[in-house]
Amino acid sequence: MQDNLLSGKNLHRHHVNKELRILVLEDVPADVTLISHELRTGGLPFSTKRVETRDEFIRELEQNPPDLILSDHGLPAFDGFSALEIARDRCPDTPFIFVTGTMGEELAIDSLRSGATDYVLKTRMANLVPAVQRALHLAEERTKRKLAEKDLRDSEERFRLLVSGVKDYAIFMLDPEGRISSWNAGAELVLGHRAHEVMGEPFRCFYRVQEREQGKPQKDLKIAEEKGRFEDEGWRLRKGNDPFWAHVDIRALRDDDGRLRGFTQVTRDVTERRRHQEALRKSEARKAAVLETALDAIVSIDQNGKIIEWNPAAERIFGYSRELALGRDMAELLIPKSSEEMHRKGMARYLQTGRGRVLGHRTEMMALRANGAEFPVEISITKIPGDGPTIFTCFIRDITDRRRTEEALRKSEERFRLLVEGVEDYAIFMLDTHGRITTWNVGAERIEGYRTQEIIGRRFHRFYSQEDVERKKPDQALAVATAEGRYHDERRLVRKDGSQFWASFVITALRDENGKLTGFSTIARDITQRKHAEDEIRRLNSELEKQVQERTAELQAAYQEMEAFSYSISHDLRAPLIHIAGFVEMLRAELEPKLDEKSRRHLQTICDSSEQMGRMIADLLAFSRIGRADLHKVRVSLGDTVRDVQRELQGLIRDRKVTWAIAPLPEVFGDPFLLRQAFFNLMANAVKFTRGQAEARIEIGAEATERENILFIRDNGVGFDMKYAAKLFGVFQRLHSASEFEGTGIGLAIVRCVIQRHGGRTWAEGAAGTGATFYLSLPVFPEEKK
Repeated sequence: MQDNLLSGKNLHRHHVNKELRILVLEDVPADVTLISHELRTGGLPFSTKRVETRDEFIRELEQNPPDLILSDHGLPAFDGFSALEIARDRCPDTPFIFVTGTMGEELAIDSLRSGATDYVLKTRMANLVPAVQRALHLAEERTKRKLAEKDLRDSEERFRLLVSGVKDYAIFMLDPEGRISSWNAGAELVLGHRAHEVMGEPFRCFYRVQEREQGKPQKDLKIAEEKGRFEDEGWRLRKGNDPFWAHVDIRALRDDDGRLRGFTQVTRDVTERRRHQEALRKSEARKAAVLETALDAIVSIDQNGKIIEWNPAAERIFGYSRELALGRDMAELLIPKSSEEMHRKGMARYLQTGRGRVLGHRTEMMALRANGAEFPVEISITKIPGDGPTIFTCFIRDITDRRRTEEALRKSEERFRLLVEGVEDYAIFMLDTHGRITTWNVGAERIEGYRTQEIIGRRFHRFYSQEDVERKKPDQALAVATAEGRYHDERRLVRKDGSQFWASFVITALRDENGKLTGFSTIARDITQRKHAEDEIRRLNSELEKQVQERTAELQAAYQEMEAFSYSISHDLRAPLIHIAGFVEMLRAELEPKLDEKSRRHLQTICDSSEQMGRMIADLLAFSRIGRADLHKVRVSLGDTVRDVQRELQGLIRDRKVTWAIAPLPEVFGDPFLLRQAFFNLMANAVKFTRGQAEARIEIGAEATERENILFIRDNGVGFDMKYAAKLFGVFQRLHSASEFEGTGIGLAIVRCVIQRHGGRTWAEGAAGTGATFYLSLPVFPEEKK
């Protein structure tokens, strides 16, 4: 924009032979003085004439036409908008600028729509000279454009000669159908085509494909034809379909009878200008976003202390809306009475010397809210650089919460200090970055033996033995704490009297908010008694380990004796039984015809007894192996195990009526072979002891608790007397004679051994003649819970 405006110096040179005549419509002479001062400061040669009434205004327009009109918006005797209407009618080319005290956004827009060239607020008189420069420049441009249009209408040939040498503008003619009929050098530079490449071609080739399909070229010509002119900014295409941002001006040409002869088109590449405007827009948007989203109050004031900027954070912090704050004196609005005089003196000092104590520095002071409450703030004032009137921007932060936090922290630190100083069981002290002691509590005095005045400023190395100091143990401790943030150790330390004690201590590195090391905190505890206790525990553990080794040797000997006993049963007892059975069979074969019935019964008794003895030995060996065998635990489905045993027992009950009631059973971790043997023994017993029932019923179920799975096998057989329940799971313990129910008396003992090896329990309930229920439990292991 500045490149297109005449500076004050250029304006002075432009009007060197003609003084600028300015007509001022204003009822306040002092404001005219301010206007003159600003124009004179801007270097403009001018003379002013002030009028207040309609008649005076019209008379000056007729008798002394001005070069520029400056008008207040509202006068007691005359309205500024009425003056604008008269000026547009009598001297339409004369720039008309409103210079007024207040003008809202809507009113400003209305003034520009009504034909005003610009408007300037009296509170921002620094904008007057630039506004006048723009207005005069635009007036001069309009004059030039009108002369050019007149010349164009007078002579197309003169126009062709004029535009043929213009290189910054693409200027070409179109026939009434929109085909190109002339082409200047600027068109060749801007659009890239040579004249012979485009002559006679439709000008729509400069539009993008989508716009051609939408009929935009034809619509643009239609507007130019109907209204005489079409002006637009948008994307156009150079040769090679290279897009650029163009300012396009299309005007209709007519003959003396008003018939359309064609069109002129002026196209200018404004891509760079658009880029600058977009950058400016984004910059302004970022500025607005900063003002809108800033957490701190941002307040701008002029050199008189009047507020000219007030962001949302300022509204929230101080309680004044933007409308109420703008234009108010900052000292009266925000500064408490007690600080108001100091503020005014500071402003006066700056205006006199150009220096201020608070400029560029953060300062804490008291401020005033709209409700009259005073509160602490942190304020920083910056002078905004520029050639116009001095503007200051104040960044104000409400530090009420910070003051509360600082006070709470101070009280907390005081409580912590009192707490630390009163601790007697722990030595708590601080070190600087070189390991020198800076604080010392009662516990440190009791444990280490030094009084505060004796130890402050001394290095904590004196607590180490001479050997540890020579090995640089203290320095290593500080180095580890610095690198890792914390160092923990247990070692012998030295008291003031030279005695040594065991201490457990932690050294922690302390850093500020920027991560810089500021020192160390140390907490130490006397653990001498604990060390003595640990020595005693080690001694006792050594003795216990010796006892365990001795017990293990005894168990190993017992295990070997058990192995020998099992071998003896397996070989030494079975061999005679085999002989007895063999010789009985020999006698039976040789003497059977000669023996009477009594002798035959005796032989059968011998045979049955040897077989029973063999079964007892086999069961006894199985019981022995169960107690010694390794467990191979896997996940076992007890439902599958019970169904497998049930199938195996079908051969024993094919001539009986037996009802099985089997509920869903859980999965457990265990040895599948041993668990199957336990369930086989229990289910076989249930089948055996219900043999006398017309209809046997065997029920198997389970109940889960948090710690174990409880399973039961219930039958309606002969039962037992509960006073003998303790004998049920013993070896060779039988409650019924062999003539009633066969068996060796080891089956339930095997069940108990299997379940105990799995960490479970076994028990039974029953009554004579009404059946029995056998229970077993298996623990729930963590794997099972998952």
